[in-house]
Amino acid sequence: MPVRIQWDPERNIKLEKLPIRSIQIGLSKDAVNKYVNEWIVEIKDVTALMKEIGKFVDSKSYNEANQKLPKEEIYQFLIKDNFKLMNEIK
Repeated sequence: MPVRIQWDPERNIKLEKLPIRSIQIGLSKDAVNKYVNEWIVEIKDVTALMKEIGKFVDSKSYNEANQKLPKEEIYQFLIKDNFKLMNEIK
């Protein structure tokens, strides 16, 4: 299969597991070519921002590090078989 999907525990800025999961998608074969040549809309260099966040984490200034993190959206969805929200499963 050119696409593999698995659920991984989400982690906070201290790398501690959170009670929600994130989807991890692995691509191979034709999916890689489509990703590289068709699906990418924008590439943004965030190296400087990540270095800044890393300095806050290294100095245990987690609140400051969290404030610099890009905003993420949590997408709610139902699992087909049991209709429980994935982020409620522990």
